[in-house]
Amino acid sequence: MARACSNTWRRRRESALASFVLCGHNKCGTRWLAEVLGSSPSLEFVSGRNIRKYLEDHERVLRDLAENSAKPLFIDYAYAIQDPSALELLKRIDAEMSGVLIYREPMDAMLSMHNYQRWTYRSGKLFGTARGLEVDGVIADTDFVESAKSGLLREQFERVYRYDLNAKRLRQYFPRYLELLYDDLKADGDAFVRKIFGFCRVEPVYRLPEQKVNPSMAVRSWFADKVISKGFLLLTGLNSAVLYDRFKSERLRPSLFRLLLRLNYKGPHFLNDDEQRDLRETFRAMVEEFAKVTELDLNAWQYD
Repeated sequence: MARACSNTWRRRRESALASFVLCGHNKCGTRWLAEVLGSSPSLEFVSGRNIRKYLEDHERVLRDLAENSAKPLFIDYAYAIQDPSALELLKRIDAEMSGVLIYREPMDAMLSMHNYQRWTYRSGKLFGTARGLEVDGVIADTDFVESAKSGLLREQFERVYRYDLNAKRLRQYFPRYLELLYDDLKADGDAFVRKIFGFCRVEPVYRLPEQKVNPSMAVRSWFADKVISKGFLLLTGLNSAVLYDRFKSERLRPSLFRLLLRLNYKGPHFLNDDEQRDLRETFRAMVEEFAKVTELDLNAWQYD
């Protein structure tokens, strides 16, 4: 076994290629980035709805792929950084695996999660669990300020958005890692992606999606949403899943379908300036410790 590991490391050192995992956080561009990296022929892409079970069931195959493939193995395992057992599983697949982690100013991420998860297009039903963040139903706009200060949303983010602990865990589990800021993704998505390909040391061949930001799932009326979908099914033969996927990716920008959805769209909910300042203070100690651990430039986060 020791000889096999030595040979793997020698092959990696000569080829300058290594497996890597995109491992967190919610509402930090992970879905967008996984779509970009998944479009690249330069990478072996592994993702899925129940990625944990897939990795467990195919551990031996993935280990062989990580060792023998001519391309780096890329695993999309958003939120793995929050789960040490998930990190142990990744290390079993490849002991030399690298980690990629994106950080977003926590208050912005909290607002984004709230506005995204209020309602769902596809079923007109309330959310249950939103992957790594446990969402017990939907937090109504009328309850949002209180929840952000001391309620459910605050509890979720205090548990999940521990950037200070997650940055230390990244250093503990991965011999090589890349830490990125969501601000840079917003400023220049192409440069952001190229930085990752530079980290992987492979040719930057990829396709950028048309939209970086997930539209809110909030609708004024789920009944109107279903009527719109049914009408277009009768007219075009396209079911709601296909239409919504195209709508989200901006491919239906000039269409009547998109116009009707926009009219039924319920805009995002925000905090006022005083509420934002109060909420930012709750994250200050964590962010200051996080800045010490990573030495990242967080001036744009306004915690100075």
